[in-house]
Amino acid sequence: MQTETKPDVTTLTQWPPLAHIARGRDPKEGDEALCGAKLLGIKLDDASEVCEECACIFREESGA
Repeated sequence: MQTETKPDVTTLTQWPPLAHIARGRDPKEGDEALCGAKLLGIKLDDASEVCEECACIFREESGA
């Protein structure tokens, strides 16, 4: 029996990656950010740049 596997060929188009905003307190890899991007599971607590689309959606939803 032979098993065929497909390698994960997900590549980042930007480094360092943008920090995205997700709903919930403990987002996990594969969850969706507010902008619809898939989260990659990278901790970006000290990110220097946040996705502008996520930031706009967050401001609209929070009434800021």
